[in-house]
Order: sequence, then C-alpha cells, then structure tokens
Amino acid sequence: MAAIPRQVSVMGLPFQVRLVDSDKILLETHNPEALAAISTHRGIIWIDRDSTEEVQQASLLHEVIHAINNSLNLNMTEEAICALGVLLRDFLVGNRLWLPNNPQERAGGEQE
Repeated sequence: MAAIPRQVSVMGLPFQVRLVDSDKILLETHNPEALAAISTHRGIIWIDRDSTEEVQQASLLHEVIHAINNSLNLNMTEEAICALGVLLRDFLVGNRLWLPNNPQERAGGEQE
C-alpha cells in the first residue's frame, strides 16, 4: 500500500499533511474521537500517527472531502463525508490507483 503523501492539492490549493499525536488533533477539533483534522486557512491536514495506514488513508480523504464540501457549499452531512472517505480509499487502493508519485513521498506525511 502507498504511504500518506507529505502534501496534497485540493481545488488548486496546497495542503501540508502532518502525522501527529492524537493530542494535536484533539486541540484542533475538541473531539476526542477524531482521527484527523483540517485547517483550510492554514493549509494543513493533521492525521493521527498511531492509526493504521488504512485509517490514515481514509482520514486523509475524509479531510479532503471536508475541504471540497466547505469550498463548494455542498452541505454534505458528516455521515456522508465519512462514508465517502472510506469508499474512495477502498476504490483507489483496490484499483491500484493510490500510488506515490516519487520515492520521497513513500516516507509518509511530515512528522510533527
């Protein structure tokens, strides 16, 4: 399976991807069950470093969907965003479409 990229582009905007302790995610979300968080104005996505690679991938997609949902005012529910993140991850990995662009990206998201 592919590692988490260090940076992604969402609707033309760059986002740094950082693997962090769950305390950082709690600080950003105030939700003890959150596995990831996004700051669109800072261009950062935080993902729980202790999650499995599969959960990290689905969490990254989940946060990207939040960015798209917010930017386009799609009014998707949290349940829809959760489901879509998992389904997209399964589609991309299952069809071997989630592949790193270069060897440096295989190291995973930036550690914080």
